This record gives sequence, C-alpha cells and structure tokens, in this order.
Amino acid sequence: AATVKAANGKKDEALALLRQYNIIDDSTTNIAVQKNMNELDARYQTALKDRAIAEQKAALAQRKIFIISLLAVAFLLAGGLLFSRFYYRQNFIRLEKEKEIAALKALAEGEEQERSRLARALHDGLGGLLSAAKLNFGLKNFQPASVHNNDIHWQRVSNF
Repeated sequence: AATVKAANGKKDEALALLRQYNIIDDSTTNIAVQKNMNELDARYQTALKDRAIAEQKAALAQRKIFIISLLAVAFLLAGGLLFSRFYYRQNFIRLEKEKEIAALKALAEGEEQERSRLARALHDGLGGLLSAAKLNFGLKNFQPASVHNNDIHWQRVSNF
C-alpha cells in the first residue's frame, strides 16, 4: 500500500504507512521474540528445578545409604558384643566349675589322706594294743619262778 501511494505521488502518506508497517512489524517481531524468550526461560527454569530435584533425590539416597550402613554397623557391633559377652560368661562358668571340681578333688584327696593316716594310726595303735593284750593274756598264765625267767620274758615282750 505504501508503494502504491508513493507511485501516485503521495509520498507523505506512503511514508506514514511505511512507519506504521515498521511499528507493527517491530511489535510482531518483539512479541515473537518475547514469546520465544519466555519459552526458553520456562525451559531453563524447568531444567533448574529438575536438576535441583535430582540433586535432592541423590542426597536423600546417599543419606539413606549412610543411615542403613550406620544401622548395619551398629547391629554388627551389638551382635559382636552380645556374642563376646555370652562367650566370656560361658568361659567364666566353665572356669568356676573347674575350680569347684578342683576344690572337690582336693577335698577328696585330703579326706583320703586323712583316712590313710587314721588307718595307719589305728593299725599302729591296734597292733600295739593287740600286742599288749596278748602279753597280758600270756602273763596271766605265767608264774615267775625266778628273776632269770623274768629277764627272758621281758626280752620276748620287747621283741614284739
């Protein structure tokens, strides 16, 4: 339309139309550019949000792994402590039983030694007692005839 007006000699009207065209064209271009910029900005903001979400998920996953690992180590330590306590308790009980058995053996050996000592003492004392009884029975029937016979009897008694 501006070229038609310029060809007809209406240069002022053609220039005005050309300026209006440029303004409308610039507005349209600006609107398209603005729309394009808005789309790019929306994509960029979405990408930033997606990246932040991914980083948060990774941090949560890492934290979850850390907590699970920490719990596993805690359970292993607790299990180890319980096992070692059980083992040492069983060992302590076994040692106490061994001490008790050793004490009972020592007591039994002491009693056996005491029995042996008493048996020897009784045997020795019984032997002397029996010898004295035998001597007394022998002396009851014996009537000394002389001192010489007494010496012979004393030798017999001392030989027992």
